Amino acid sequence: MVSEMIKELNNRDTFSTLLKIVSLTLIVELTGALLIYISIFRNPDIDQKIYFAFFHSISAFCNAGFSTLSNGLYEHTVRFNYMLQLIVAWLIITGGISYSVMINHNNIITNKLKAISRYFTNSRKSEGLYRMNNNNSLVIRTTLLLLVFGIIMFYLTEYDNVLKEHDFWGKIVVAFFNSVTPRTAGFNNVNMAELTMPTFMVIIFLMWVGASPGSTGGGIKTTTFAVVMLNLFNQIKGRTRLVYNWREIQVDSINQANAVIILSFFAIGTSTFALTFLKKKPCSKACYLKWFRHILPLGCLWELPQI
Repeated sequence: MVSEMIKELNNRDTFSTLLKIVSLTLIVELTGALLIYISIFRNPDIDQKIYFAFFHSISAFCNAGFSTLSNGLYEHTVRFNYMLQLIVAWLIITGGISYSVMINHNNIITNKLKAISRYFTNSRKSEGLYRMNNNNSLVIRTTLLLLVFGIIMFYLTEYDNVLKEHDFWGKIVVAFFNSVTPRTAGFNNVNMAELTMPTFMVIIFLMWVGASPGSTGGGIKTTTFAVVMLNLFNQIKGRTRLVYNWREIQVDSINQANAVIILSFFAIGTSTFALTFLKKKPCSKACYLKWFRHILPLGCLWELPQI
């Protein structure tokens, strides 16, 4: 069960993989806390700086979006602290990129360092060669495309709106941050009530896609979105097989991705209808109880008060 949860195919490597996940999490969060502390060290308006640094580092890496500040990162004390915003954005991306990508890159870097060590020590001991697999390649490319799309759209739609109080560098950082945070994190460094409708549409789209599988984020996942889009272009071109990086994507994977997309539309549509219905038709507790009596065939099994 644990192997399936962490997408580890070899059960013998489950413990070592879990150990790597815990180790990488602690290293990233400690590094993030240290960098956040450095970015706010000279800020006299922030109390308990160590607690602030650890809280926001963990919250950002876990894509939680919680802040100890009343207005989040839009608070006047950190609104123009671009270093802090970049660090938080890096933690969000790292937590949402998935553990498999982090472990894969850790293995690649470790293997290259061992190769350099063998070169200088004239050692002939062979080591396993680690390369980026197709899943991780798809995750990284999709993440980069979504980030670039979000930055461009937020910059264009909010240039004369919420971005007007920032200089050129500040506009880039704020646009980058707001391209990152909708991916299920939820931090804010702008006044969300002042955003334009096109910006809200972009944010909704990024929230819907979300993070990558096996990460701390939610959404339909980047790989699901990428497979569906690749399959769409494949169908437009009239091809029967979907090939990515010289490897064919199985039909079962394509069907699963399509099912996730359809189910997400169904869930979002149903929830939106319910919220709209309940918002426009306020009803008392007695009204709801009467409504349930009529629509539930087993309503008589509950001891509902008489209305």
